[in-house]
Amino acid sequence: MLVIPRAHSWIFLLLMAVLLTSGCGKSDPLRRQALSGEVKLAGQPLDQGTIQFEPLDDKGIASGGLIKGGQFAIAKQAGLPAGQYRIMIFAPEAGAAIQDAMPGDTMNAPLAKERVPAKYNTQSRETIDVSDSKKNHFVFDIPAQ
Repeated sequence: MLVIPRAHSWIFLLLMAVLLTSGCGKSDPLRRQALSGEVKLAGQPLDQGTIQFEPLDDKGIASGGLIKGGQFAIAKQAGLPAGQYRIMIFAPEAGAAIQDAMPGDTMNAPLAKERVPAKYNTQSRETIDVSDSKKNHFVFDIPAQ
């Protein structure tokens, strides 16, 4: 039998309550959802790039991931709660222009040209609805610039 001094019993009870409700750190109060999808540029799978999701209500969380071979996947742990999100897709040309800069002078290096039109990244109005009741698989087919 476990004997606990009376003065410390409230601390023990509080600790037990925290441990029982926390699920040993595996709880997910945000109810994040995994996301996956396909990204095409001019009808072809986008070889590489990034995709970002920003909440429309400014109260949620943002997330993003890498695009490889026209595919992206974001695990539930890094996923998004149900809601509406703005999408931004970036894919600079290969061979970063930093190689033309002096060592340590990356501030003045020319930027690599962006292959995705601005209306799908910096000026994006594209949105998605993340659901907590169905698979969150999205397909984006971006026309050429």
